[in-house]
Amino acid sequence: MADKSPSLPKNWTPVLQSALVILKGAINKALKNTSILDIDYVSKTKGKLTVEFEGEKVEESLQKQVEDLVNQKILENAQFSSQKLDRKEAEQLFGITIYEKIKPPSEITEITLISLKDWNVFCCNRDHVKTTGEVGHLTLIRINHRPKKKELEFFFELGGGGDAKTADPKGKKAVAKAAAKAKTPTKVQVDNVNQVSSKLLDIFFENLYSEIEADQAEKIKAKEFSLREKVTPEVLVYLTGLKNASFANGFSAPLQ
Repeated sequence: MADKSPSLPKNWTPVLQSALVILKGAINKALKNTSILDIDYVSKTKGKLTVEFEGEKVEESLQKQVEDLVNQKILENAQFSSQKLDRKEAEQLFGITIYEKIKPPSEITEITLISLKDWNVFCCNRDHVKTTGEVGHLTLIRINHRPKKKELEFFFELGGGGDAKTADPKGKKAVAKAAAKAKTPTKVQVDNVNQVSSKLLDIFFENLYSEIEADQAEKIKAKEFSLREKVTPEVLVYLTGLKNASFANGFSAPLQ
């Protein structure tokens, strides 16, 4: 018997589900293979992942280590893949850490595996996004160690990636000034992340060239293509995080 899709938990989204797969892989890298004990979809953009942990204490560096690993994988824009396998074969290949604490019923003989190459393999028959970049920035809020239960709880949030306290206080004035100086703007489909990202880089380079000497501008222009290729994935990650946060808060036209 093949696995069937159960009813979806409250607050579940493909983005949140995909974030959990990435997070579990990062935890495995930091703590070796661990088993999932519980998953909690706190809100559309927040979650909690609980794993087994038999250590006596948690290293202070673990939170930053796991968060850095997650966001590095997100920036890679790695592709999720899905395959159905015979249950016994899957367990032999990947072990029982592919499951949550509650395994599929014994009558289920074929399971669906979601995987990120060289990162994580997870038994799940729910929808996921196509690539890690679609998840957007992840912030690991805190880690809660419960030694009596031999558990670690990882609380995380999607979206953002910047600190409001360190934001440029003149940002709003700069935007207003730029808007006032603008002539006829190029038409951009604002619900398309790729188009918005490209337009933002256009604006950046146009203003940069207007502020520097001609010889400097020529040197930068020679490298503009490679610079765009380098920064575009990161810009897409932050725009996607903004998209997901906006949609979760009721924005009626989600970015694509």
